[in-house]
Amino acid sequence: MGFWGVFWMSCISFAGIELTSAVNATILFNSNPLVVAILVLLFKWEKFHFTTLVGILLGIGGVLIVSGVALSLHLLGDILVLLGAFGWAVYTVLSYKLRNFSSLSVTSSSLFWGLLCYGILIWRDIPQMNLKAFFWVVYIGMIPTGAAFLAYVKAVDVIGSTRASVFQYLAPAVAVIISAALGLESIEMFQIVGILCIIAGIELARRTRNMG
Repeated sequence: MGFWGVFWMSCISFAGIELTSAVNATILFNSNPLVVAILVLLFKWEKFHFTTLVGILLGIGGVLIVSGVALSLHLLGDILVLLGAFGWAVYTVLSYKLRNFSSLSVTSSSLFWGLLCYGILIWRDIPQMNLKAFFWVVYIGMIPTGAAFLAYVKAVDVIGSTRASVFQYLAPAVAVIISAALGLESIEMFQIVGILCIIAGIELARRTRNMG
């Protein structure tokens, strides 16, 4: 989990973002619930329902609408982002297999091993960081990474890996809302439609929990 969900996912995805557009990266990375569903089916780790698939596809449709599909294709960058999404999918299904263990233990262990992998690459850059950059790194490590990973693993414990992965569709929707709130851009009608599709996809996938 440390390698696939922390090291691989971050390094490969950010490398891809540098070679493709932000829109493409958002769309492609948020396609990983399909990979989760395929892995779950192959290994028979969860019961899979047709409504789950419909919810996933509806959520992806919402991501496409909110992000705005780019017509340009940056092949290498797109492939790298997809490979990063595959790493996060592997992390998700592995975390479900460890659901009998403490979420805090699983998260801290995966982050620890992922950090060791990072150490191979970043040890030369650390001395060049100023104090402001260091504090930003601490913040990113504690809130968007550590706390978010812990919450995500706990969610996988409770509702399963397939349905938990669908909730990431909220990311582009929240990004649009925050941008509008800060005056960076206005919310268009197509973005509202996309957000509604995302919420509907999440709810549809979540309801399969009551189907056994």
